[in-house]
Amino acid sequence: MKYRWLAVLPVVIAAVVMAVSLSEPKQAVTPKPDVRTGSIVVGPYVQPAGTDLTRSLNVVWWSDELKESRIAWSFEGSSRGGTSLSVQEPYEGWYRHSVRIDRPKGAGDTIQLLMGGKVPTGLKIRFLPERGEAFRFAATGDIGAGTDGQRAVAEQMLKNDVRLVLVPGDIVYGSGTWNEYNRNFHPYYKDLMRSAVFAPVLGNHDPVAKSNMGGPYRRVFTPPANWNPYPNEGRYVIEGVRANNTSGPVLPTEETLRNYSFDVGYVHFLCIDSTADKATLEKLIVPWAKLDLESAKQHGAKWIIAQWHHPPYTRGAYRDNSRQLQEIRDTLVPLAREGGVRVVLNGHDHNYQHMEKDGIHYIVTGAGGAKLYDVKPDYTGYGQPPLLGWNDKVHSFTMFDLSPDGKTLKVAQIAQDGTELDTFTLTAS
Repeated sequence: MKYRWLAVLPVVIAAVVMAVSLSEPKQAVTPKPDVRTGSIVVGPYVQPAGTDLTRSLNVVWWSDELKESRIAWSFEGSSRGGTSLSVQEPYEGWYRHSVRIDRPKGAGDTIQLLMGGKVPTGLKIRFLPERGEAFRFAATGDIGAGTDGQRAVAEQMLKNDVRLVLVPGDIVYGSGTWNEYNRNFHPYYKDLMRSAVFAPVLGNHDPVAKSNMGGPYRRVFTPPANWNPYPNEGRYVIEGVRANNTSGPVLPTEETLRNYSFDVGYVHFLCIDSTADKATLEKLIVPWAKLDLESAKQHGAKWIIAQWHHPPYTRGAYRDNSRQLQEIRDTLVPLAREGGVRVVLNGHDHNYQHMEKDGIHYIVTGAGGAKLYDVKPDYTGYGQPPLLGWNDKVHSFTMFDLSPDGKTLKVAQIAQDGTELDTFTLTAS
């Protein structure tokens, strides 16, 4: 009998707990978002969703199963956010998912994502800087070769917190296939692509074959679809001499995204497909680009930067390739000169070169990962402008720092070990 109180002890404890819980104020419970992303095999990574990268971005990822896919997102430091179903596209046995996120007026530049699969908790992405903010971006071409130099350059760009990576061609080797992207591209840039937007153009190794001229490129990347050439001016044709002997007309569905432009703050970027033949350059690409550049100036761009793969001027391995590069000098150089372009970025030659002609700074930045080519600094053929800086010994990338007021642009060539190989500063005209 003296231990009878033990029988009622659980009841007493439960009553005390209930009394305490009733006396405490109730906490609001936030329901867990409905997040379903399936088995993610690539990504997520950030891509453009329009021509203004300060306002709109795509979040892209790939899964190996077809099912409804949904992510949740919120602007850091505010209650703004949402849950979105992805747009899905099957390709090569996988499924590409993309969600467009627009930045409301007054919202911050950082978004926190909530996804499923193996995505890190609290993954954050950022919109690119607006006018009045400092802007650091990079350029490096001839990259996807699967080398230690490629990995080291990628790590340096991540370490330097670049917000945009321009790729002037030869994204993967040797033929721009889907398997090569999965072997020589995604494993090297998966971390960088979560914090920086990649904006590439096609090089001679990227068109693949006549039946699919750049198909993998069009699925991995989502550049702005603002290509709007004059109608009835002929077919879009690839020139074999600039596309590893892959020549012929491009399917109408494959034309879009080969040429595009976009804005980040005070900078307008023009991205051109130099694998096109001369007639396509003259009748389709140049007329479209002229209108694009005129519009950029009317909207207050202080800097116009153009990129395409084949350099009009080089002292590297392609210095004597007259036909391949003469057509570029005949078409794209006058476009840049008359359109107010200040910097032209090229690849193709696997090294770094800096030249200046008619107020335009031509930078060959093709040392992103592929085997390096020698530079012959004394070469003077084909009207070469003076060589102001060069390096053919180490893999590297070009880094740009734009001041908040948009008046100065510092340019530095950064080696794979972080060493500064060359530097110069430009002033807005």
